Amino acid sequence: MRRGVRNIIGKRDKFTIENRIFNAASFAGILICIIAFYWNSSIGLSLLLNTVFIVFIFAYIFLYYRSRIQKKYNSTFFVILSCILLSVVWFSTEGSQGSTPIIYILAIATFVSIAKAKHHLKFLLITTINIAILIFLEIHYSDQLMQHYPSASSKQMDMYFSFIFTFLISYIFHSLFKKDYDKENDIIRIQKQKVDELNATKDKLFSIISHDLKSPFHGVIGLADLLNNRENQFSQQEIHEISSELKLSVDNSYKLLENLLEWARIQQGLMETNPCSGYLNTIVNSSIEPIAINAMNKEITIVNEVNKECKVFTDNNMTKTVIRNLVTNSVKFTNNGGFVHISAQERGPQIEVKVMDSGIGMPDDIKNNLFQIDKKTGRSGTNGEPSTGLGLILCKELIDKLDGEFKVESAPGQGTTVIFTLTNSDD
Repeated sequence: MRRGVRNIIGKRDKFTIENRIFNAASFAGILICIIAFYWNSSIGLSLLLNTVFIVFIFAYIFLYYRSRIQKKYNSTFFVILSCILLSVVWFSTEGSQGSTPIIYILAIATFVSIAKAKHHLKFLLITTINIAILIFLEIHYSDQLMQHYPSASSKQMDMYFSFIFTFLISYIFHSLFKKDYDKENDIIRIQKQKVDELNATKDKLFSIISHDLKSPFHGVIGLADLLNNRENQFSQQEIHEISSELKLSVDNSYKLLENLLEWARIQQGLMETNPCSGYLNTIVNSSIEPIAINAMNKEITIVNEVNKECKVFTDNNMTKTVIRNLVTNSVKFTNNGGFVHISAQERGPQIEVKVMDSGIGMPDDIKNNLFQIDKKTGRSGTNGEPSTGLGLILCKELIDKLDGEFKVESAPGQGTTVIFTLTNSDD
């Protein structure tokens, strides 16, 4: 049954919803004219009316062929054609006293449904003018134009038939296309959401490039100029201190640039996963090695508590990026003398990894917006280290690509614990 209906009105992937509704309306016009022809003959209505119905059967067949086969349709022509037919029916069935006003309700609903929103007013205006003219002619030229039912019983039967028929056609139309309209609205909503996300991503990217990535280079250029122009005026100790500041600034800029590039690759769909089996303890050690100096400078202890036999099936590079970013954040937002612990626990087919620190924690307004690209969540670290908030977004998107879960638990003054899952390795 459904396949037959799809063949009549066209498949969703080959026709627009307006085209499919027009197909359905044209095919319905053919059936209505055929049914009306036999019905009117059975209750004794005029031969002229039946002749008109035969003509309009071929007219609707032409419209259906153009729309269904050639994918060309003209809603305005359909409306005008239908108004002409209804005008003939109006005067053949006692006008406003007959069944035509009931049919007009169906007609107006059909006109609106097959038309794009920008044409609704035009079509309502056409039908309103048409009805106004019919009423005017009925009032002033009723005797010359109006034809009557053969009997009161035939009129009553036609009224009942028109009401039931109108209700059934309206119900069928509603059933056929309500789901389509809902799906189309969902598609539009999702597309709008994606556009909003893309705009937010673009704004975030430009903000980071124009401020967070650009600002450190001012410091780098200033320190380089200082060393270049006044090298002989500094002691060896001062040169060492300036060099250390220069290296720290360059390292921070490089890490930010690295995150930006990885994030951009994810947004473009260019990052592919290459999972393999490996020891998580080894992955953690290689991830925290570049952060050791920063932790040492703040006297922060980083402890890898992951069991040496714990194996995961994951993309090593992505996992290292996640752990490196999380531990970097922990060091950044932990006061001197604090700690960072990395642990893992087996949870059936998954390994649950925790990165826990004794840092300053996060208030709710930051925690609740961590993964909202259009929200500002960056803040300075405990020693004034710069932060953009991009690292956590990148971590979550990488874990999503690895089919894992990612969540953050934090409270002001109580540190932060980031929990994510990786696939447990069977071998």
